[in-house]
Amino acid sequence: MVGWSDIEDVKKLAECFPKVSWLDLGKKYGVGIGGSSRDIPPTANSPKAVNNSVNTNVADWANVLSLLPDLTTFHGIKFFYEVSPLALASSSHLPASELSRVRKNENIASMLASKCTKLRRVDCWDDAAGKAVVFVREGGEVRLEVRKVKT
Repeated sequence: MVGWSDIEDVKKLAECFPKVSWLDLGKKYGVGIGGSSRDIPPTANSPKAVNNSVNTNVADWANVLSLLPDLTTFHGIKFFYEVSPLALASSSHLPASELSRVRKNENIASMLASKCTKLRRVDCWDDAAGKAVVFVREGGEVRLEVRKVKT
């Protein structure tokens, strides 16, 4: 997609094209029903681009994305909280704030993976580093890994 304004746009797309396996939403236009305040376009003085981050509406997004049963790759929304490389390697002896983000990310991954059974790759919190969040499914469990991806 070139762009979208709210989660209903994605729902309509899913209803029209349910066999989509790869989806890139493009740019977010303003703040809509499924967006968050972090979706507001930057001011003229801000060097950052629009941040399509959604952490409070993951359940809504999971429900919409579940309408795409073949979806394996999804771009356009950053569902996950930033964590340090150390936290990704081990969840022991981490500061409470870091451990909290790791647990939140695990819950988000679990929710998305349960609703979207073929989903494997989504945006990382740091798209400038050429990384993606990859779901690894083993023995009924899902864990997330951050991996470098080819652009």
